Amino acid sequence: MNYRNDLQTWFGHLPLAVDDLFLLERFQLLALRVRAPEPALGRVLAADDRLRRFMVTRCPELSAWLDEIVGRADMTCDLANAEEALVWELADQLVYQRFPEAYDAMRALRWDPAQLADVCKVEGRVVVDIGAGTGWLSEALAGSARTVFAVEPVSRLREYIRERAAAAGHSNLFVIDGFLDRVPLPPASVDVLLTSRAIGWRLADELREVERIVRPAGHAVHFVGTPADGPRTPLHDELRRWGYEPSRYREGGGWRDRYAKVVGSTER
Repeated sequence: MNYRNDLQTWFGHLPLAVDDLFLLERFQLLALRVRAPEPALGRVLAADDRLRRFMVTRCPELSAWLDEIVGRADMTCDLANAEEALVWELADQLVYQRFPEAYDAMRALRWDPAQLADVCKVEGRVVVDIGAGTGWLSEALAGSARTVFAVEPVSRLREYIRERAAAAGHSNLFVIDGFLDRVPLPPASVDVLLTSRAIGWRLADELREVERIVRPAGHAVHFVGTPADGPRTPLHDELRRWGYEPSRYREGGGWRDRYAKVVGSTER
């Protein structure tokens, strides 16, 4: 609920609507099991069979689950309220598709790339930014790195990154489709791997993929966005188990946790 409130605070001025769900990509639809409020989704789909058929066509494996929640839908629930609840629980994904420039303007979710200097250098190196989002970090690094790969699964965001890279004249910034657990780069092909609020969906597979693509003695750094003075999390414990060292960085006016590792230097 807190994240939904944040999304409404950040993007409440944007004209998001339930029909924007037709823009969701397959991997985003598959995440509905985790992300969507089932009562609201069931009520909306019960009223709009077009949307249910779209989801089933894109993701046949969701068919039984969607039929189940539609069958449980409370038809006395106000449809407009259900649509609003569904839209704002998924608003980040809808903004990615319709208004990437609005996410790009969220300076509070950024950190200064100069904070990398006390962990590793990027000058003249091959860098991969995974879960690149709107590409703000990739673009910032392209001015000093030899090559930057921006890996992003949302096709509209990949288009947006290419547009901004072209406008900035960054011929060394390459945008590719991929996920942190499936990066389309050869083994031991990058010097520095970075994520910013993008790790933890399939953590074990993601960390194995990091070990695969980063060269021995290269660096992997994850800016996770968790308050540095907050309680320990399962992500913290697992990153520590894999040999990552925590430190603090500044983001949005507060201290956040960052995890860094020299690949190949620590046995688990």
